[in-house]
Amino acid sequence: MIDRVIIVSKTTAISNLIQINQLAILAQLFREVIIPPTVYFEVMELVRFDISVSEFVDACSSRQIQVTELVDSADEVAELGILLDKGESEAIVLATEINADWLLMDEKLGRRKAEERGLRVIGLLGVLRLAKQERLVTAVKPLLDSLRSKAGFWFSDKLYQEVLQSVDE
Repeated sequence: MIDRVIIVSKTTAISNLIQINQLAILAQLFREVIIPPTVYFEVMELVRFDISVSEFVDACSSRQIQVTELVDSADEVAELGILLDKGESEAIVLATEINADWLLMDEKLGRRKAEERGLRVIGLLGVLRLAKQERLVTAVKPLLDSLRSKAGFWFSDKLYQEVLQSVDE
């Protein structure tokens, strides 16, 4: 476990980890995994696409993933919502409110807006690199391949090679 790290996540990373049966990585890596309500509801929508969310429901029930309400932030969420979706907006505002160590988000515009607010951002591929460094997974390559084939997660071949090189695969 990365000591004392609190991470707020957007929907995409969680839904992709669910689809490759690796959601547990988040709870194993981070002391607290926190999501805003909209992210919870967006993840639950995966059932409409015949994707099981039972692992996610269990993680929320056991508080491995904590759903946390925002505190009086409707204006900030609305302001960000001009450019971002509601889950992204809520995740950024929540990460700011609770002074999270990291925000887990892959979307370029959302990352830029988060960084403008002084948030430290990590993407899903960065999480997989950490999982390998912490010896939670033995190999990243099969996970990258599953992200592409099962979850439809897009990243360039160049980034694919960079990630593999960074973890000595």
